[in-house]
Amino acid sequence: MSRRLEFLIERARRVLEEKQEMGISPSGEVHVFDFDLTLHSGYKALQCAEIMKQHQSAGLPCYIVTARKKGQEKHIKDTCKRWGIKIFQKNIFCVGNEGDKGPVVRKLIDRHQPEQCTFWDDKEHNCESVYKNCYDACEELTIYHLSAAVPGDIRKKIVSDINNERIETKPTLVERRLFRNWRRLAKI
Repeated sequence: MSRRLEFLIERARRVLEEKQEMGISPSGEVHVFDFDLTLHSGYKALQCAEIMKQHQSAGLPCYIVTARKKGQEKHIKDTCKRWGIKIFQKNIFCVGNEGDKGPVVRKLIDRHQPEQCTFWDDKEHNCESVYKNCYDACEELTIYHLSAAVPGDIRKKIVSDINNERIETKPTLVERRLFRNWRRLAKI
């Protein structure tokens, strides 16, 4: 048996034991969002807010990991409620300006042991931190680096596949123009 297969079998055994002990329901996917310039711009909801609502309505676990100071969780929860996003305060993690989001996302992945994890953020260093900490934590890690200049615009997509290989793609200028036109027509 290969080392990779042995590793996966052992990991599956540990996951099943931990979930039975902790009472955590398994999930095939976990979605983690930043708050500022990802879910909103100037407190106007962006398309990621709609994506989050769709994932929640499908019963998928969604979390917010933001660089805001601790103590902002209730404000974020109340703001999300106005947009129709129902999120528990315990599912919002404020790491502060100097905080590192990678370890927080890793803990969420370890908690749920999903096959897929998706992370959305407008800061490249946060995206790289999540990749560095989580590339081997699940079968497929997808990270969307969003533009800070054009809120909601995807600058780069980073994927870590089942073989832990990094695949990085950037949308073409034509795709970005199409996206901007779509945003303008949707009045977002």
